[in-house]
Amino acid sequence: MCGGFLTLMLMPLSPVPSEFLAWGLPAAAIVTGAVAIEGQLGARLPKWLLEAGDASYALYITHTFLLPYLGNRMSKLHFTGTPALAASIILSLAISFPVALVVHRYVEKPLMNLFKKRRAEKSKVPTRKFREEIEAPEPSLGPVPVAEV
Repeated sequence: MCGGFLTLMLMPLSPVPSEFLAWGLPAAAIVTGAVAIEGQLGARLPKWLLEAGDASYALYITHTFLLPYLGNRMSKLHFTGTPALAASIILSLAISFPVALVVHRYVEKPLMNLFKKRRAEKSKVPTRKFREEIEAPEPSLGPVPVAEV
């Protein structure tokens, strides 16, 4: 995992023949390392960090809308150069994470719970007693007496 981060940090300093080598392999190393240590560290991680991990999909979705908006706002303010880049990264993080947490809590989680309930209701397998009741023959009332007139 550390090797992946180190490779990504040093990447701008050296030319590479392919984007896969430059970004794909280090990212794969980071993900593999994180998954490998999850079982050992999962119980000791703070709740806010676990919730941030749960909100990662919401972050993935919402940041694609937020970052262009923030970039547009920065350029309209004529805020450019290295300080602007640093400020935009910090601002993007400061806005993206809270937005992602709100979307995760109030949109993603309720929708996931709704779909879990629906899936559980559709996949209920009838019990043996229920099947026996359905398959049992109708009780016979015997011959019906005919009334004489």
